[in-house]
Amino acid sequence: MTESPRKNILLTNLSLLTGFPLFTPLPDFATKTTGNMTNKLLLPAIVVVAAVALYGVQSYFPNLLSMVKFALMKDGRENRVLQYVKDHAQRGNPNEVMKSIDTFGWNEEWLMNVGDDKGEVLTNAVVQKQPKNALEIGAYCGYSAVRIASILPEDGHLTSIDISSSNVAIATQMIDYAGLSNKVDFTVGTVTTTLKDYVKQHNLAPFDFIFIDHAKEHYLSDFRYLLKEGLVAKNTVIVADNIFFPGAPDYRAFVNAHPQHFKTVEYERKLEYSKMSDMVTVTELLDDWNGVEM
Repeated sequence: MTESPRKNILLTNLSLLTGFPLFTPLPDFATKTTGNMTNKLLLPAIVVVAAVALYGVQSYFPNLLSMVKFALMKDGRENRVLQYVKDHAQRGNPNEVMKSIDTFGWNEEWLMNVGDDKGEVLTNAVVQKQPKNALEIGAYCGYSAVRIASILPEDGHLTSIDISSSNVAIATQMIDYAGLSNKVDFTVGTVTTTLKDYVKQHNLAPFDFIFIDHAKEHYLSDFRYLLKEGLVAKNTVIVADNIFFPGAPDYRAFVNAHPQHFKTVEYERKLEYSKMSDMVTVTELLDDWNGVEM
């Protein structure tokens, strides 16, 4: 029986984090020891593995503790990265704003925005599509909004939606500092509860470009809602982040299961501000399918 690719990716990432080869089977003597020999070997083995793990964490992923802290609590780093940008980037210069955020993410505190490595995939997709009416789902601190808005065509516009009012407040200031306020509108809410009314209120056409980077468990349900409500159309391009980690396997399975409706290219890159594996997908709608499976 073969192991699933998702399990292999998880084990690979754990191996990279700990420095311990999780794919390597234990030697025979370790599985055959019994009684006192097992007890004598157990504690030293635990100490060795712990030491190797700590060394691996420190050398391979110095941002791990910052990442764990981020996951456990809202610690205000979004305000700190905004101030860092104001201290280090020239106002009105989107490239310097992004560079400062990347520097902060690598050297100060881990951030959950798309980052510099995967950000290249996003940039290339925007440049190729040249969207007029783009949507971002998940604003966070405004990094990806700056990346998208800075390369939109002259008549292009970005709508960014986030469930967190504090995220929207930070992202709005970040976009203003980058000099792109005329290209981006932020709104607080979710795709399934507020976006449709927002689109009607602002008389927006179906979105021709979408960047998905919010709660991974909502990727598929929100995407299917966009299809059902006609908020996307033929040739719309959807870029989705964090397909491997934390992971959106149901979304990935859905777009790959319908090649008659979607053309998807997968890009394996590094998780933001780390050396862990991750994936970004770029999907193009080939028709006006409403997402209802017969």
